[in-house]
Amino acid sequence: MDLDNKATFQDLELMNCDISSIKNELSDVIKTDLEAQKKTLAESVFHQVDTKIETVHDKIIEAKLAESMEEVRDRDARKTNVVVFGLEESDSIETDIRIEHDKNKIDNLLTSIKGDLLIPKVKKMIRLGKPAMKEERAHGKKPRPLKVLLTDETSKNEFLEKARNLRRIPNNIVFIAPDLSQKERAERKILVAERDQLGPIHSRS
Repeated sequence: MDLDNKATFQDLELMNCDISSIKNELSDVIKTDLEAQKKTLAESVFHQVDTKIETVHDKIIEAKLAESMEEVRDRDARKTNVVVFGLEESDSIETDIRIEHDKNKIDNLLTSIKGDLLIPKVKKMIRLGKPAMKEERAHGKKPRPLKVLLTDETSKNEFLEKARNLRRIPNNIVFIAPDLSQKERAERKILVAERDQLGPIHSRS
């Protein structure tokens, strides 16, 4: 091999080495850049996810708080009320007559169960639900519950206590219960079901 060819061959080898070195450097740079981009992207995604989780969490807390406040207001609005079930309802289509009928029935009920209880003052009475049609009444549809709004919570509690005397009246179909919120009714339903599963011994305890 002559000197010129030998020099050319050496130059080519050097160029190949340089090219290989450049490729390696570029590969390292690209790899480093990709890793940095991946890290940045991951951090961005994690940040967005964390932000969304915090937003959802805050909304859940706000909703629960609003629900709790609404429940407190609902219970407060019901705290002086009782609901009377099974009390005979007037067949009249005249509102005034129906109201007077309910008033007389409640007065008689209070008189019969009061014992040493002073008869509490009734502020308002409301039949719950849609009035029964004549045909429905003819087929023995039960009277609508009657919500009774009393003047104070003490009167309500005494009224409920004395209402236990209704159990002693033969063939009585009237009973009185506190005016519960929807949440309270659901909770009581669960408790009653659990009590029934335990059996009569636990029910009497």
